[in-house]
Amino acid sequence: MLLILLFGMLHEFVANNVPVIIKNEGISFGFSRLSNFLFVGLLVGLAGFYILKNKRGIGLITIGGMINFVDRYRFGYVRDYWNVWGNIFNNLNDWLIVAGVLLFIVEVWKKE
Repeated sequence: MLLILLFGMLHEFVANNVPVIIKNEGISFGFSRLSNFLFVGLLVGLAGFYILKNKRGIGLITIGGMINFVDRYRFGYVRDYWNVWGNIFNNLNDWLIVAGVLLFIVEVWKKE
């Protein structure tokens, strides 16, 4: 819970202090829009999996997703502020999700 609060405050600070905000109504890296039901279901499922398996990678994915969900709930879109490449923008939370996926793969790979 503390990490969600800390990363949420960092995201809020950056989003309020950058010159360009892209209103992302889809999902990460400009993919098409998912329904809110599917998105919330995915987050709840990941949180449950994290609690059962205690994987740090799943924790990062959940933190990034929850903070993006708060943006989507508050504004109707996620605030993206980093230009990754061309017209592709994302935010700190998207990178938490990517880092979490990579960490999860390493955790699973090491276990086997």
